[in-house]
Amino acid sequence: SGNLQSAFTGWNVSTWVAVAFLPAALYAVQNLAALQAYQNLDSLTFNVLNQTKTLSAAVCCYLVMGRTQSSIQVFSLFLLLLSALIMEHLVQLD
Repeated sequence: SGNLQSAFTGWNVSTWVAVAFLPAALYAVQNLAALQAYQNLDSLTFNVLNQTKTLSAAVCCYLVMGRTQSSIQVFSLFLLLLSALIMEHLVQLD
């Protein structure tokens, strides 16, 4: 126990595909999309939109795990969403 051989006991390609393929594929697609966005957006817009990953992670934590956020966290997530909407010109400040 505790050695390299025990770490691979019971491991095979079908287990890897069943457990890790979908997250790995989604991560690869996300990185390709981020690279494309980085090449086509100005730096400020890219950084604000890139931070919306935090918002989606918080929503997933709530939906999948039932984990709620504190009031200050919800307020911060709202500010993050609002800044992304302003950067995309979906909300006007006029």
